[in-house]
Amino acid sequence: MRFILFLILLLLGGLAFMWQTDMIGEPTFETMENLEIISMRGNNVTLAGDAVFKNPNPVSCQLVSTDLTVYVNDVRVGKVNQTDESVIEAGGEFKVPVEVRFSPQKLLGEQGFLGGLLSAFTEKTMDVRYTGHITVEVLGIKMNVEVDDQEEVQISTR
Repeated sequence: MRFILFLILLLLGGLAFMWQTDMIGEPTFETMENLEIISMRGNNVTLAGDAVFKNPNPVSCQLVSTDLTVYVNDVRVGKVNQTDESVIEAGGEFKVPVEVRFSPQKLLGEQGFLGGLLSAFTEKTMDVRYTGHITVEVLGIKMNVEVDDQEEVQISTR
């Protein structure tokens, strides 16, 4: 019994040491990649991309959840709430696929019908902003990694 208690204390002491010496760090948000409109059908626009993060830790961690708010041309169009748990390799980059569907009426409603039409035909791009966080778990400790990124997306479908 004393041996098991000794091992538990040793493990906790090692984790505390690693945490204090910055051996365990919070993953960081790097950028959004591959942003594109993948579908424009009827009353739905589907926007997809990859959020790129860096895991600086010498151990792998686990993605627990994604909670992002998406804005297009400064209009809130939707949320990305995903709970796909996946393992993130130690010391490298990882990508979280994000996808949001929204009605183009949301954009037209904010700018008015004529303003929205003129904007869409003259600019041919959309400003897309993602804000929020992802939750990761490193050695049993959950951390929120903040996301705040704005990109310009061409209005065209594949």
